[in-house]
Amino acid sequence: MQCKITNTGEKAGAEVIQLYTGEVKTPADRPVKELKRFKKVFLEPGETRTVTFFIRRKDLAHWNTAGNQWKTDKGDYNLLIGNSSAGIRLHGTFLVK
Repeated sequence: MQCKITNTGEKAGAEVIQLYTGEVKTPADRPVKELKRFKKVFLEPGETRTVTFFIRRKDLAHWNTAGNQWKTDKGDYNLLIGNSSAGIRLHGTFLVK
């Protein structure tokens, strides 16, 4: 997953880009979104950078108490990027088979 970030201000700055995932049909016992990755990016005024995140199947796993093991559910997942859980700027979905 890649996204671009631009400093539109007049001073150098930094932003923490956060990547969340969650199942589209979230079971009641699972969170709607979970923080999976984050990166702090430093930018000069007007500078644009591409931020790359990698998500592996095991990153989506949760502990299955019935089976007493880690499990990754099949189905559609949300992919959310922002500067906080409330500040989501990009949204997409992907399928786990």
